[in-house]
Parts: sequence; structure tokens; C-alpha cells
Amino acid sequence: MKSGQLKALFLCFVVVSSLFCFGSIKLGVYKQVTKLPKAHQNDSVRGQGMLKRMDKIEADIDKLSNLNKLEKRCPQSEKKKEKSLVKKLYPNSALFKKWGEELSEEEQVEAERLFQKYGYNAFLSDRLPLNRKLPDTRPARCAQKKYSDDLPTISVVIIYLNEAFSVIKRAIHSIIEKTPSRLLKEIILVDDHSEDEGLKIKLNDYIDSVNYANPGLIKMVHHSEQLGLTQARLSGWKVSKGDVVAILDAHIEVAVQWYAWRFVCCTEPITEAVAEAVTEAVTEVTEAVTEVTEAVTEVTEVVTEVTEAVTEVTEAVTEVTEAVAEAVTEAKTEVTEAVTEVTEAIAEAVTEAKTEVTEAIAEAVTEAKTEVTEAMTEVTEAITEVTEAMTEVTEAITETITEVRMALSSLSVV
Repeated sequence: MKSGQLKALFLCFVVVSSLFCFGSIKLGVYKQVTKLPKAHQNDSVRGQGMLKRMDKIEADIDKLSNLNKLEKRCPQSEKKKEKSLVKKLYPNSALFKKWGEELSEEEQVEAERLFQKYGYNAFLSDRLPLNRKLPDTRPARCAQKKYSDDLPTISVVIIYLNEAFSVIKRAIHSIIEKTPSRLLKEIILVDDHSEDEGLKIKLNDYIDSVNYANPGLIKMVHHSEQLGLTQARLSGWKVSKGDVVAILDAHIEVAVQWYAWRFVCCTEPITEAVAEAVTEAVTEVTEAVTEVTEAVTEVTEVVTEVTEAVTEVTEAVTEVTEAVAEAVTEAKTEVTEAVTEVTEAIAEAVTEAKTEVTEAIAEAVTEAKTEVTEAMTEVTEAITEVTEAMTEVTEAITETITEVRMALSSLSVV
């Protein structure tokens, strides 16, 4: 590679020197021709020889130029040959199935790292120009149609989470370049809690540069935590101020009169369709309001009648309530009197019963006492008789014992 570069530099030096010499010779010839017009005929042979030598020098210079071009091509071919011999480090990676033949090993490592980080070819994205030409994918009827200049404004919401900076930058640039300034109200970037600090710094610098040229065009919405796609869309929609809101992903690049989701039309057609729809909607709403007004009038009359009926019912309820209150009061009085009478009767009956029970108990107790006294007397007499009998028995036993002792004494003597 170094020898090829040296050859190229040497050839360039030779070409420049030859051109310089050729210019000097041509200048000298011109001076000689202007100074010696009379001797031109005498020196015609020598002049013709000099011109032939000049033609030969020019031919040599052309050959040197061709050699220089060929030498410049040779390093490229050698470089391609060398790159073609570079080993594929990731033969099974989806990234290198149909791309990356010309990458060096260092570039393959970087491309695969970015692919694993973002899920798409961020390596290539970082090297694509912002102003590249995109194919016109519009249907013929969209490309040929002329749209009104009086269209609603549009707010573009871009949602991202840890995207590659070049992807977001290209999306913003394409929207600004491909959307008429009269329609583009704002671009709202919704960050669903990205953790890439490098992305934040680069993106903030880029937004400042865009807003410097277009004050207030780009706005930022940051989530303090990851809320998901639906909430991110709502966050962007809430702060939007355009008549129409287009919600896009970050890894997009719009073309001329770019398409909106599931519409076979672009920014101008969308806003025009919205304008037409708004007009039709206003007409329908006006008619509906008229019908609703008439219905409200009828409902008001019905409500008035119902109110009067409610008033009558309220009066009737009041009368019934008063009557019920009077009846309840009278019933309470009668019940209270009846309870009092019953209570007094019960008290009298209880008192009489107590008296009768007390008298009966007193009589029973007196009779019981008398009977007990008599029984006690009889028991006392019986005890006396038993005592006397026991005394007699004791005396009999004593006599018997004495007799037995005497008998025993006589027997012992014998």
C-alpha cells in the first residue's frame, strides 16, 4: 500500500513538472513568434520541428495522466481485494446475511455491537447522509392532485426509548425538510425514560441548533419512569397545539408528501381531508343541535308538567303526613292510658296476691309450729320412756353380772 502511494505521488509530481515545462516552452515559442515575425518564414522548418516536439510532449503528458489515473484505481482494487479477504466474525448474525462484505474486522465488531444494542443497523444509519434522495412512493392520484393552501396545522409526535442518535436526527430532519412550514406547527419528542446519557447530550445540542433557526419548533417531553407506548402517545398528544396530530416512531424517514398510518395520502391530503371532515361535522352538528334544541323545548314542557304534578303530590304527601302524625299521636295517648290502667290493675292484683300469700304462709307456719311442738312433746315423752327402759335394762344387766361373778367365785372354790 505504501509503495503504491509513493508511485502515485511521484506520477503527480512528474505530471505537474511536465505541465510547467510545457507552459514555459509554449510561452517561449509565443515570444519568439511575436518578436521575429519576419524570420518566421526562414525558421518555418525549425518552428514545425518545435511544434512536433510540443505535440510529443503533450502526448507524453496524456500518457502520464492515464498512468496516474490507473495508479489511483489500483490502490482501490487492492483495497477491495484485501477487504474481500477479511474474515467474517459473525457469519450467523442476521445483520451480515446480505450486508457487510466490505467491512474490516474492527468495523464488523462495531456494527454487531450497535446491532445488538438497538436491534437494527445503527452502524449504517450513522453513515447515511441526512439529505439523501428517497424514492417517491406516492400513488399516482396523490402525486397529481393539487391541494388547498388553507389547511389545518399539524403536530408531529415522535416517541423514542434508547434509540440511535442518527435515527432520531434523520427523522426530525426529514420531517422539517418534507413538511411545508405553513403546516408544521411543532415536533414533540417524547422520551419514555431513556438511559443513554450520550443520546441525551447529543439530542439536546441538536434540538438547540434547530430551535435557534426555528424558535419553538421542537419540544421535549420526558418521563420519569418507563410508561409504555400508549402513555407516551398520550403524553405527546396532551401537549400538542396543532389542528392535526401525527404520532410516529423514531426510526422513520418521511418522503415528499409523506404518508400517514393507513391513509393512502400524505400530510397535505390528511389535513385537507380533516378540513372537509370538520366542515361536514360542523354541518351535521348544527342540524343535530337544532334537533336537540327542539327536543329540549319539548322536554322542558314535559318537565314543567312533571314539576306541577310533583308539587301536587308533595302537597298531598304533606297532608297525609300531618294526618298520620295526628293519628300516631292519638294512638300513643290511648296506648299510654291503657298501659297505665293495666299497670295499676296489675299492681292491685299483685298486692292482693301478696297479702293472701302472706296470710296463708302465716297460718301454715303457725299450724306447722303447733304440730312440731306437739311432735316434740311426744318425742320428749318417748325419750323419757326410753331412758327409763335403759335404766331398768342397766340395772338388770348389773344384777346379772353380779350373779355370774358370784357363780364363778363358787365354782373356783369347789
